[in-house]
Amino acid sequence: LGSGPRDLDAVAAYSGTGTVKERAAAALRAHGFQQAYVVQYANQTTGQGLTVVVSRFATGPGATADFSDDERGTSGQSIPSEKLGEVSSVTKQVIPGSVQSELVLVRFLRGTDTWVIAYQAAPTADPAVAVQLAKGLLARTG
Repeated sequence: LGSGPRDLDAVAAYSGTGTVKERAAAALRAHGFQQAYVVQYANQTTGQGLTVVVSRFATGPGATADFSDDERGTSGQSIPSEKLGEVSSVTKQVIPGSVQSELVLVRFLRGTDTWVIAYQAAPTADPAVAVQLAKGLLARTG
């Protein structure tokens, strides 16, 4: 139910609400945001979740600026990985709750598109799962 196209306002809301959202929207506009698409999957039996967000910008430098901004806001443990696209990162963090889980974020840039793959699983999330998905996406969209 969470999959589909997203406009600038929806993407900015991923950063937060109020002033935080307004700053995110201003940055997206400055970077030349054009459109985004979100795909979400959930396995209700295992609790695994996967979200993929691809955002398109008017120019390569705009996409690079957006990627750099996202990287500055990244938290969690950096996971060594092969380079995906033009530049990439993989991080992992613990998500507290009634059932502890982990979240792996794979971010990469190619051309005018930035990608975020968020893979969550309990009790642990294997970064190789998200990296393999990123490699598949790069191959299919190349």
